[in-house]
Amino acid sequence: MNNLSIIILFISLFSASNLHAHCSDLEGRALEDCQARILYVALNNYPPWKIQEEKSSLRGIDQIYLKEFAKRLNLELKFIECPWARCQSLLEQGVIDLISSYSDTNERRKIAVFLKAPYRQAMMTFYTLASKDNTIKKYGDLKNLRIGHTRGATYFDKFDYDPTLKKITMNGFVQGLKMLANDRVDVIISAEVPADYQILKNNWSGKIKKEKYTYDSGSGTYFAISRKSNVLDRVDEFNEVNAQLIKESYIKKSIKKFKDQFQ
Repeated sequence: MNNLSIIILFISLFSASNLHAHCSDLEGRALEDCQARILYVALNNYPPWKIQEEKSSLRGIDQIYLKEFAKRLNLELKFIECPWARCQSLLEQGVIDLISSYSDTNERRKIAVFLKAPYRQAMMTFYTLASKDNTIKKYGDLKNLRIGHTRGATYFDKFDYDPTLKKITMNGFVQGLKMLANDRVDVIISAEVPADYQILKNNWSGKIKKEKYTYDSGSGTYFAISRKSNVLDRVDEFNEVNAQLIKESYIKKSIKKFKDQFQ
């Protein structure tokens, strides 16, 4: 473990042990009420969804979304920075109340209650060089093109199990965008928002274009509340507010606000 990793781990441990310090002069039910008015949220570094303050002045899409989420619940929002594994441990202990960008699994249901509806979906998108005429409007347009895809990733069955496509393995979609920019592949497939973020961040907007053909993977991402949280008894309210925000397409508004930070 390098010095930076040790410092980050120490900060997360120190923060976890002092989460409720502002309520420390209270006890019993008063202490519980004080803590229940604050929503402690795990914040690992996962751009563009979650961006730790120590790494950037930008705020991630989840952070923007959760600010409105907490406001409607009349809760004060507090982000606790932690590495991913530590975040899940704090969730299990009930030190943090909520975690975002969480996939629903049977194992995770043992430590957390998932909200009923995913607040975002993973849209699979194709990207090509703007200087080339590789327009992709339908699945059949992928034929004979060199397609970059991330090692070990799954996208959608038709694509994953199609032996006729010319697939080139990448170590990640960021490497894939670089390969595309250098004309080493004709097209790459990626989840839409992270790819758009990297294109914007690296000033590739004029060089790489997003194609019209997309595929909704149907893979949802959720908020989950610790089973030991003080706010667990408000899960029905959480579901109601989450449903409102989904109906309002607030994730799209959050993405726009995130992009506006670059202006």
